[in-house]
Amino acid sequence: MKKGDKVFYTFLVILVLVYFYIFWGKWNDDRFAHIESLSANSNYSAPPYAEKYGVALHGKLGAMYDCLTKYRLTSIKRYTKGKSGPSGAIDIKVDEYELYLGVTNGEVVSSSLTKYNHRGEVEYATRTVAVNCDIDLLNKLE
Repeated sequence: MKKGDKVFYTFLVILVLVYFYIFWGKWNDDRFAHIESLSANSNYSAPPYAEKYGVALHGKLGAMYDCLTKYRLTSIKRYTKGKSGPSGAIDIKVDEYELYLGVTNGEVVSSSLTKYNHRGEVEYATRTVAVNCDIDLLNKLE
């Protein structure tokens, strides 16, 4: 195989990979936009371990909702310098959704959404998106 052919095929493979990344990423990311079907007044319930993060077991999304609607379509997380607090993850239930919150030093830095149908089966799950939301925004109504 000639050097020119190798370059052409390499370019073609890269082009196809980029196309699939954009196509599949766009399909999945559009689904996180369904976060807008919720509201600041949507009720949530959290598992008992959420208290470790200072999260009440029941409450309203509050200002967290507004922050989550400003998500970034990337998996690259930006961490706020100087923050301190617990790290880990919380899955909270909001209506027919389960909202995953990835927490680092008391700040939600990633999120994903899973929707369940009326039988409790997974209808769809989004890919993880990047956010920067203080965990204390839950239950804060402005």
